[in-house]
Amino acid sequence: MKKGIVLLTAVSAALFAAHAFADDYRAPRLPDGTPDLQGVWTNATATPMERSPELGERRAFTEQEAAASACMHKNYQAARRRGGAS
Repeated sequence: MKKGIVLLTAVSAALFAAHAFADDYRAPRLPDGTPDLQGVWTNATATPMERSPELGERRAFTEQEAAASACMHKNYQAARRRGGAS
């Protein structure tokens, strides 16, 4: 019972805090009005930037397909570090 009350209090506080600061944020813009995307960007992720054609109409890969894709990506990155992939 005590854990539930503590959890409810923490979640409520987080929601109220998020709502309080949501109106203050304004995304940075360049002089021409486009979003300012300057900063540090990294490619250190296995998340693809484009939808895989193998998915077809399916919403997501199966767990086995996702594991195979992650393994393939890991092997590719290892080969790149060794200088064997471009």
